[in-house]
Amino acid sequence: METSPYCFIRIKEMLTSKTTMIEFLSRQETLKLNKVFAAHILEWQSRYRPHPDYLYRPDQKYYDPVQGVVRCYSLEECKKLNSDRAEEYERKRDKIEVISLDGLYAGQSIYVFEHDTIDNYINHLANGFVGLANKLMWESVIFLADYAEPWYEGDSDFPPLENAILYFKSIGTTETFSGGIKVSIDDLPLFLKNYFWFSRCYASSPYHFFSSPGKNVVLSLCQYGNIHFDYYSDEYKTEIEGHAKEIGMIKIDRCFEPFSETGAIEGRHMKLK
Repeated sequence: METSPYCFIRIKEMLTSKTTMIEFLSRQETLKLNKVFAAHILEWQSRYRPHPDYLYRPDQKYYDPVQGVVRCYSLEECKKLNSDRAEEYERKRDKIEVISLDGLYAGQSIYVFEHDTIDNYINHLANGFVGLANKLMWESVIFLADYAEPWYEGDSDFPPLENAILYFKSIGTTETFSGGIKVSIDDLPLFLKNYFWFSRCYASSPYHFFSSPGKNVVLSLCQYGNIHFDYYSDEYKTEIEGHAKEIGMIKIDRCFEPFSETGAIEGRHMKLK
């Protein structure tokens, strides 16, 4: 792939920008900023809990990433793998009391922005979402994955993702950081331009969600660049959708890949553990 000029623009922005207002928070600190957001995260996190139907069994074949082959594990190996999985979940899950979401859910909507190229879309996404945040009088946006995994997976040879990793390193994110990031509205455009590539390229990472402290909505950015809104208030849903229409956001019924003719996403990959 030929490196887009936009990649170099982002690096220039990154190196010449003023002091940022980006805070790195522990997972608990982040979750305490928004009760609805915390409950939504923990609801999604439950999918990592080891389920009896998906335990390792000696009569099934699995891909062994160490040997690079598909094989049956022995009974002892299965016991060890299942034990390790349970211990990992207990270690990584968020141990915090959350509110019940029963009766609060008000539906979902999906929005995109007009574009002709992927770089053009990223600009519209970043600036358009900031426009929406300003309409809603948000002062900051919090980002957190639904599981305690690092934000990025090391270096990349795919130029857009490589530049995004450089940006996250420049603001202080480390390869082991799995907490939340609180971003001021002023810093949000550049953050989103780089965050886009994480959502697009990391197929095996946990889902990342975002919102604003105390607000009854939870958002996510999928690999296609679409913003998903999960509402927990009918009134707030009406307000958000009204502002979204005002600033030209486009509501769609389903997600699809708009940037390639084949539907394949260049640079998207899965990390084998």
